[in-house]
Amino acid sequence: MKAASLFMACTVFVGGVVVACGGANDSDVFGTPSDSSGTGVDSGTSGTSSGTSGTSGTSGTSGTSGTSGTSGTSGTSGTSGNVDAGPVGCRPSVPADCPNPNQYCKVTNCAVAGGTCTTKPVAGDGAKAVCGCNKVTYWNESLAAHDGVNVTSAAGACPKLTGVPCNTINVSCPSGLFCDLRVGGGSALCSANLSGTCWRLPANCPATAGQLSGCGGSANADCFNSCEVIRDETPAYSDVRCP
Repeated sequence: MKAASLFMACTVFVGGVVVACGGANDSDVFGTPSDSSGTGVDSGTSGTSSGTSGTSGTSGTSGTSGTSGTSGTSGTSGTSGNVDAGPVGCRPSVPADCPNPNQYCKVTNCAVAGGTCTTKPVAGDGAKAVCGCNKVTYWNESLAAHDGVNVTSAAGACPKLTGVPCNTINVSCPSGLFCDLRVGGGSALCSANLSGTCWRLPANCPATAGQLSGCGGSANADCFNSCEVIRDETPAYSDVRCP
C-alpha cells in the first residue's frame, strides 16, 4: 500500500504574487521519492561536448609542370611561277579582242581572223612605203603598226585605183594624212588637175628621203625632199637629175 504523507501548505501573498510555503513528498511503493512540486532529482550533467576536431593536414604543393617546347616555324611556301598564257587570238574588226591600248590585232595580208594581240612598236622613219589594209599608204611598216594598222603583202604604196583618193582640186585626205600628188613619167605629165593617194608620214621627215622635182620648176630642176613634197601636197615628179 502507498502511504500518504500529510503535508501542510500555506499561501502568502507578497505584492500580489502567490508564493508557496512548502510541500510534501510522496513515495511510491518502492520508496522512491517523486518531486510533486516540479523540483525533482537533478539530472546528471551532460557529458562534455565532443573534442575539437584535429586540424586537417596541408596538402602538398603540386609540382610545376614543365614548359612546353616552342613549335618550329613552318617553312615558307615557294612562289608559284608565272604562267605564260601564250599569244591571245583576235580579230582585227573586234577591238575588244585586244583591250590593251598598247596592242593591236596583227594578221597576215589583211586576214579577217586568226590574228595575235601584238604590242605596237615605236615608229621609225626609214623610207619603205607599204599599203595599209585601210587603203592608206604608210611611210613604212613600223609606222602602220604603231597606228595599229595591218598591211598588205604587196610591196610599195597603195595603187591609185585602190588607195584613199585625193587630187589637186579637192585635197580631201582625213586628218593626219597628206595627199601625194607625184606623177610618173617626167614633167610632161604634170597638169593642173592631178590625182593622188593619201599618205601617213613620220612626225619628222628624214633628211635621207629621196628627191623629187617640182612641177613647173626651172629647167635646172629644183630638187626637194620627197617626204616634204608630200607633206606640202605639192605636185612633183621623179627626175633623173635629182638623187
